[in-house]
Amino acid sequence: MGIRQLIRNSNEISVLYIENNYQEDSTKVKMLKIIFPNIHLRHNGREGLDAYVEFHKKNGVYFDLVITELNLPLMSGIDMLDHMKIFNNNQRTLIVSDYAKKEEFIDIIELGIDGYLPKPINLTKCISLLDKIVDRINFTKQKETRLSFVDNLTKLENRSALLKRLEADEASTIMIIDVDTIEHINLIYGYEVGNIVLKEFSQFLHTYCLEKNYVLYKVENETFVIYDTNEFINFSAFERNFNELLERTKFHKVKVMGMNIDFDTTMGIVMCQDKAFAKANLALARAKQENKKFFTYHNEFKEHEPIEYTMKWRESIKQAIYNKEIVPFYQPIVNKKQEIIKYEALMRIKQVVGEETNYISPIYFLDTAVKTKQYEALSTEMIKQVLNQLEVCDATISINVSYYDIKEIGLLNIIENLIETKNTDICSRLIIEIIETSNISECEYCSDFIAVAKKAGIKIAIDDFGTGYSNFTHILDIKPDYLKIDGSLIKNIHNDENSLALVKAIVEFSKKLNIKLIAEFVHNKEVFDVVKKLGIDEFQGYYFGEPQNKLRWDSTKKQ
Repeated sequence: MGIRQLIRNSNEISVLYIENNYQEDSTKVKMLKIIFPNIHLRHNGREGLDAYVEFHKKNGVYFDLVITELNLPLMSGIDMLDHMKIFNNNQRTLIVSDYAKKEEFIDIIELGIDGYLPKPINLTKCISLLDKIVDRINFTKQKETRLSFVDNLTKLENRSALLKRLEADEASTIMIIDVDTIEHINLIYGYEVGNIVLKEFSQFLHTYCLEKNYVLYKVENETFVIYDTNEFINFSAFERNFNELLERTKFHKVKVMGMNIDFDTTMGIVMCQDKAFAKANLALARAKQENKKFFTYHNEFKEHEPIEYTMKWRESIKQAIYNKEIVPFYQPIVNKKQEIIKYEALMRIKQVVGEETNYISPIYFLDTAVKTKQYEALSTEMIKQVLNQLEVCDATISINVSYYDIKEIGLLNIIENLIETKNTDICSRLIIEIIETSNISECEYCSDFIAVAKKAGIKIAIDDFGTGYSNFTHILDIKPDYLKIDGSLIKNIHNDENSLALVKAIVEFSKKLNIKLIAEFVHNKEVFDVVKKLGIDEFQGYYFGEPQNKLRWDSTKKQ
């Protein structure tokens, strides 16, 4: 291969060249600049290493090729390359030197360089060697590019490949499909089975796509996208095909290790739209929000509605904090005899419109409070009100706290203050429900907080247990007094075999550790009968009582 082909192949290759007192107008430097337009020149080993680190910091990648002398001031070529290999063990390197000692040759071999050119440089040998190195670099780049567009598990094209394809479209028609129950499958059967389910489901979708002339992508762990490749979209045909997919999915089961595993999906649809992927995700979110199997994006869909919604609630929260309209509501928790034994305190915002007073659930405003940095004020006020309520009643009350409450609001200080004031009565009737999230198991603050709280006599519960973040292992470390099983597992347990299997596993696990269980979202007798029969200790839900702004026991008031 000649120098012209080498120049064409080297156009996008980044090079760091280090030579002691190089001359810009030397033939060697001029030639390297012609071959490698993206070349960086440095005089010594220290400058070379600094340039190497800075290039990565700025571009997120390392130089494709480092060309260096061995005899460099401030830091030798060997030492510089040794440091570079720590950052990137696969760094391509070429050494140019007029001599090398035996020991240096040994070091060069151990570094695993790609080539060595003795001085004076022979132009033919130099071009031949550069040609080979450039070929290796380009081959590696092409392989990495191919891999970057492929999902490792299913070998389908991934999100990057989809976005690249959508960039070329003025308007696209796609379906986004989310496997809702994969987290529960992972938890019940393990990630290996979950991966088998995803691979089999991808094959199921791939077969469907081949029939319809569609292309399938896997864009997230449990999310697929179907892309309609037809140049002219037949809307009625697409609708028929979609309805067919719904029917097929409804009855599709995956057989793994002798078990028939079914699962739920939610879909978002976009037809002939620009920004199709973003709009499909909006449709998917709306489907989940409205508890529908699918939602179709349309031009009347208000894209800016979430922004307007956030602005509205930011102002409402601000006013509620200022006017002290953060109100705790109390929902009873009962035993197997349906006797009230304690309450959970739930946040509400009081809103007065004319003569009508409403109490708004946090489902409408909590996300906005977090986004607009108002959550701390809301949570602090709620904690204060619950502690005040405990001072004037004999009831036991539980309150939800998050990782943020423990770390940022200083809940630990509040508990320590209760201990210092010897308010052991309040401590013995307070239950802290820590919301189960991915942060909990990693947080040293949580461990310190739990230790102090338990010492004070406060009971600890893990809320929303059984969701995707649940970690049976760290329960052993926390050793809570209660586990509150997430409502998503309880509400349909009388009809859902997967939920039943998972709750049975939680019950068995908890009994062995002597941890009491509370079932949330018990909304009818059928659900209550099932969870009671499973051996769950306590129960909460609308079947026993809705949240109210007053405690239901007259006997809870202190005389």
